[in-house]
Amino acid sequence: MTTTNIIDRAIGSRLRSERLARQFDAPSFAESVGVAPERLEAFETGIERIDARTMVTICKRLNVSIRHFFELSGLLGSNKSDYPLAAE
Repeated sequence: MTTTNIIDRAIGSRLRSERLARQFDAPSFAESVGVAPERLEAFETGIERIDARTMVTICKRLNVSIRHFFELSGLLGSNKSDYPLAAE
């Protein structure tokens, strides 16, 4: 059984917003990042967590940093010392 969590949903929502802002349709975008359209939908709804390799590909296609998905989703607190790897 797959469960979603707030982080997966927030990242998925940001992915969908970024994709739509660039006017990429779901089937074409999914193909360009090497996933099935159904899997892209699962990412965008937070049903499936995006693996690191796919996230890098998505970020390259959208021309954004990986950090963009976390900062703009409010997932990192304002105190970066709480997240030592994120502060680098």
